[in-house]
Amino acid sequence: IYVGDGDSISSMTASAGAISAITLAAGKFFYKYDLPKGLSDVTETTTGSRANGTRFTTTEVSVVLHKQDTATRNELKLLAGSRSYCIVKTQNNDFWFIRKENLCEISTKIAVTGKAMGDMNGYNLTISAEEPEEAYSISSAVVSGLLD
Repeated sequence: IYVGDGDSISSMTASAGAISAITLAAGKFFYKYDLPKGLSDVTETTTGSRANGTRFTTTEVSVVLHKQDTATRNELKLLAGSRSYCIVKTQNNDFWFIRKENLCEISTKIAVTGKAMGDMNGYNLTISAEEPEEAYSISSAVVSGLLD
């Protein structure tokens, strides 16, 4: 998963449901978090109302990060205090840009230490967004230009 604060992008080119270019603001980058396999997921729900003539998509990204440390805590504190951009890499090696217009929020951040030696030590995050459209695809080449 890649997360950048809401001021990290200065311009973006998108069409037909795909992001083809992103220019970062000066001095900005995306944080990259490697997730343990089989513990994180993305749920995207599109809701429409004929009566109101509306349609929107709600996305929730559930993330598990192993091992608490000061650097990660400080990054998450910074990101949780702002609206963010989020890119998810799936098990199929596809990249999805979650949220183009309204941005994302870390809606919950839970730090857990566990009780027993075998219990997880780390963070459980929920990143939430509401948008008029579903997530946009984005190429790995564009994503690689976003890291510090």
